[in-house]
Amino acid sequence: MFFAFLVSLFDLVFPIFSRKMINVIIPDGRMDLLLRWSIIMLFLFILRYISEYIVAYWGHVLGVKIEQDMRRDIFTHLQTLPFSYYDNNKTGHIMSRIINDLRDITELAHHGPEDVFISLVMLLGSFIILLGIEWRLTLIIFAFIPLMILFAIKKRRKMEKSFREVRSKIADVNARLENSISGIRIAKSFTN
Repeated sequence: MFFAFLVSLFDLVFPIFSRKMINVIIPDGRMDLLLRWSIIMLFLFILRYISEYIVAYWGHVLGVKIEQDMRRDIFTHLQTLPFSYYDNNKTGHIMSRIINDLRDITELAHHGPEDVFISLVMLLGSFIILLGIEWRLTLIIFAFIPLMILFAIKKRRKMEKSFREVRSKIADVNARLENSISGIRIAKSFTN
């Protein structure tokens, strides 16, 4: 989370530095300052990419460990379920839930918090910086955020229905595949 904070902080600092260079340093003809600020920005870019690498790498390591723990817990739970559960649910559906749903959950578990954190830092930081530049324009721009949130919620509801349908179809395909593979084994047994 610290490196995610650094990434968002660097993304807020770069436009401020660029604005200062374009509006003050270059018009004043201060090439010595331009060179210094350019070196500082290059150093910050390098730090940003190192921070981004750390966030991506360790985030995925965390996601893999979360997925490993969840798979172990699910398998342990599946062993405790009664036979009626297996009579009422196809093996392909169970496999699909374990594989696809767990992948989605682990992606959310390791990308979700950092994305929310980065977005909040960027929104608050942008708001504060823009207030210092022109407060009236900032209020107009940020007035659209509730509309954007409503639009995203509406689209999310529509997409959720489609995602459920796709998951159901994938579960059916997995169930048919599992039956076909099991059928091959049985057919070979009868042939022998």
